[in-house]
Amino acid sequence: MITVLLFQTNGECVIAKVTLKQIAERAGVSINTVSLALRDMPNVNHDTRARICGIAAELGYYAHKSHRTPSQKLGLISTGAHLKDSYFYMAFQKLFLGMAYEHGYQMMVFDNEYWDRDSQALRRWLTESEISGVLILGDMEETLAANIVSCGLPVVAVGTRYHSLRVCTYIEDNTEAAYQAVQYLYTCGCRKMGFIGDPMYSTAFGERYDGFCSALRRFGLPCDPQHLLLTPRADDADIPRTIDRALDQVDELPDAFFCANDYLGVGAAKALFLRGVSVPGEVSLVGVDNNPLGKIALPSLTSIDVHCRQQAELSIRKLISFVCGEEYDPLRFLVPTELVQGDSVKQA
Repeated sequence: MITVLLFQTNGECVIAKVTLKQIAERAGVSINTVSLALRDMPNVNHDTRARICGIAAELGYYAHKSHRTPSQKLGLISTGAHLKDSYFYMAFQKLFLGMAYEHGYQMMVFDNEYWDRDSQALRRWLTESEISGVLILGDMEETLAANIVSCGLPVVAVGTRYHSLRVCTYIEDNTEAAYQAVQYLYTCGCRKMGFIGDPMYSTAFGERYDGFCSALRRFGLPCDPQHLLLTPRADDADIPRTIDRALDQVDELPDAFFCANDYLGVGAAKALFLRGVSVPGEVSLVGVDNNPLGKIALPSLTSIDVHCRQQAELSIRKLISFVCGEEYDPLRFLVPTELVQGDSVKQA
């Protein structure tokens, strides 16, 4: 027989805390198995689940839980660079934290280096921390993401692509974003277009560059190699200077540049201004992200809105649905984009 200890505190009867470790020892299974069974996760067989739940009831685990304030937790993992990035990723972090709270969850934020350890140790730590699902924000090494997935918790990735790892992912439709930019520039009379941004910097940059080249072909437009400024990165210390050096190699400027994000777009505007080139009088610019930085620039930047809030909401809801027992499905969801007009494109 199992006895549940009760303590008297200020005249109130309080149930002693029953831990997952106690249940695991009694059931002869791992703490991780207990956690999965009590959360009704699908990867525990019926008999084991029934035995664990029975022992938990005997120990008074459910009675104890009913006296606690709900404290469901999710984990948010990203690279150190992304976590410090005030231009884009920090806004995503705030959205995730707020939306998780609205859905009744706490969210713990981690640098991905913390997860570069033995997967068994990670499983134990996750179980003890009561984290029930994980969001991966932005690009990280696929081997590290695989280590996170191997822990057995539901994982949803945002803003990336894995080629071997099967993970549910949300990202803006970067191919469509590039097409929208080229289409708009074409309708405004631009026939020579260039690209600014390193395609190897991120999944998004690579997809936007590929989409740009594809869109040029669809409109029957030339792709002049000297108009492809593929060295500037979003994390360069001095973006205008980097773009200015790239422009040194351009004999004749195009009608327009499609910039891989708004940060590069604003940097390009400054670099061109310092060269005495008018934007949009001589060169038009279109960025991506619809970031506040582009809105306060002079001229204000025409940009492709990637709908960060919608991405955050959809990914949080999907992760919670997996946590609550929905069958895991590693689909890749593309969020539609939308062109937002500013003053950086010359009208026909």
